[in-house]
Amino acid sequence: MNRQFIGMGGQGPAPRRAKKSSMNPFTISTNALFYSENAEITRSVAIFGLAVAFLSTGFGEAFLVPA
Repeated sequence: MNRQFIGMGGQGPAPRRAKKSSMNPFTISTNALFYSENAEITRSVAIFGLAVAFLSTGFGEAFLVPA
């Protein structure tokens, strides 16, 4: 049985589009951080964060110049 759809020129139903995968913000962030083009920036920010965290602890006082 050959059906013709009105308003579509007899070509049948429109092809279905692939459903977009709904990615949550965590997945998007993880993909952006570990993308190879962003690796250098990610490493720099991580090292800076670790340095700030280390210097804000008691161990950071070892680097202070005695007065």
